[in-house]
Amino acid sequence: MKKLITGVLVFSSFFAGSVAAERTCATEQCEKARKIPSLRADVKLFLEKRDGCDHFRAEPWSGGDDPEVKGRRDFIFQNIKDLCTGTDIDLEKLRNKYRNDRVTLELLKRYEDRIELK
Repeated sequence: MKKLITGVLVFSSFFAGSVAAERTCATEQCEKARKIPSLRADVKLFLEKRDGCDHFRAEPWSGGDDPEVKGRRDFIFQNIKDLCTGTDIDLEKLRNKYRNDRVTLELLKRYEDRIELK
């Protein structure tokens, strides 16, 4: 069982690391949005980052001091910090910048206004 958990942690670390490092999409909606030819680069980058953020915000994690559990928890927290920080203000700026672009506003509409702790 311990090997299985370790394998899952290694695999998920690889996948999530690639989400953060390569800016790949974490959701199907993000993938669809990337294929919109007229979608601006700054909007695509936001979608990739915020979808990664939302993915890690939804990840379950356990309490406890077991090294594997603690490692997973630290991994989730670090990805939340890396992917979520600054997205509230970025979302507000993009909504203002593209206030006359229906397609962009429709994509941005699905995101919560405030997710970061103040």
